[in-house]
Amino acid sequence: MTLSEAYCSVHGCTDAQFSRRIFWACLHPAAVPFVPLLMVVRPGYFLPEGQLIAHAARATSLHALEEDIQAFRSEYANHRWTRRGLNFRLSTRRLRSLAIACFAKAKADSLNDLASA
Repeated sequence: MTLSEAYCSVHGCTDAQFSRRIFWACLHPAAVPFVPLLMVVRPGYFLPEGQLIAHAARATSLHALEEDIQAFRSEYANHRWTRRGLNFRLSTRRLRSLAIACFAKAKADSLNDLASA
């Protein structure tokens, strides 16, 4: 099961809603008020986040997600002061926590389905 499938199963959303929901759920709180402005002034600013979310959606394990997170963290754009100092970026800690919870819940649900069948 992919992270996208697990998240959508747990949160009752469609696969098409996954990226947007993950973006807002994992965004640093300090960045939230500035997102609309950044999207207008610098349209590609959140491109690294979009790429991370796209890769994370296909992750089938926490190990695979960690590889995606490490690639995201080492990307040049994430070393700019607006991302590091002001936290105008996605929180990889929040993404990791969300993935752990979703994978665990989806696994528990599938085991319950097997036990009741």
